[in-house]
Amino acid sequence: LDSEVASCARGLLDPISSCTDARPCTSQLAGMAHALEVGMKLHACSSWDGEFYPAVVVEVSTSKKRAKAPIKVNFVGYASSADEWVALDAVKSKKLPKASAPKAKAKAKAKAKKEWDYSGLTKGMQCQAESEGKYWAVEIVTIAKKGRADAPVKVHFIGYTNASDEWVGGDRLRCKALQVKGQKTEDGAKPSSMPFAARRLLLVKPKVPAPLDGGFRPVILAK
Repeated sequence: LDSEVASCARGLLDPISSCTDARPCTSQLAGMAHALEVGMKLHACSSWDGEFYPAVVVEVSTSKKRAKAPIKVNFVGYASSADEWVALDAVKSKKLPKASAPKAKAKAKAKAKKEWDYSGLTKGMQCQAESEGKYWAVEIVTIAKKGRADAPVKVHFIGYTNASDEWVGGDRLRCKALQVKGQKTEDGAKPSSMPFAARRLLLVKPKVPAPLDGGFRPVILAK
């Protein structure tokens, strides 16, 4: 029974109805033991369901055998046969020393806002844009150069009227021509500043790789 009560107390410590507070340290528990006295009214955690109920202290033991659960309590309204030995951290009372609040976790560093590079986007280009949690096929209508830093791209949802056109930002677009400024590639290098239209033309991989130079692009000579 003692082990069940101790287990209950370790996991369930919220006031009255639930038990999730941090467990008091050893010195705090010692202070609580001295503050307890027979007849004191408090709330104790029951081993039956892990909930806190009004109770009265019946006995406080100093025996080593009762070190884990030194407090015997009688739950108000129940016979003495339902009395339980409970741990120090399984009781709550305004008269008991309060356990120090656990240290607040350090605030997570705010993620740096992405800066989008819209230079690869062109009027008439088709891509996808988010609306109401889903991505839809769209066509770029125009790209504002000033005054719309957060949503500089006006898109037309294909299959819908112009009344549905919307200004969106990079966080709501899916397009290979859209990049994040300063983002590194898989090999750790920063992406080239070459416009997307030029990359699409000049950096086409040949069907048959050159035997001596794997980066050789014959389309450049052809143009």
